[in-house]
Amino acid sequence: EFEVFMCGVIAVNALVMSVELDVEWLGWAWVENAFLVVYVFELSVKMRSFGCRFWTDLDELLWHCLDFFIVGAGVLDLWLMPAVRVFAIQVLGQDEGPDLGGE
Repeated sequence: EFEVFMCGVIAVNALVMSVELDVEWLGWAWVENAFLVVYVFELSVKMRSFGCRFWTDLDELLWHCLDFFIVGAGVLDLWLMPAVRVFAIQVLGQDEGPDLGGE
């Protein structure tokens, strides 16, 4: 079942995050992006299957909002902010990207 698979993904992600704190490796960004792709896919499937009820089902609304904002924050952090930085450097010709509160 899909929910069991997603619980497994979340558990593995938690383990990876704990290892990531102690082990330096340049590949962690790829691993984080892979997890985010899975989470975006899961959210997309959920939104597609629920349709408008995704935002109106009062029994699940809190969980749906939590899921939406956590995945949205991940997309903002891992995909959109770096894209804005690259745009500022490459297109606008700035020496450095705008300070977006990152590293």
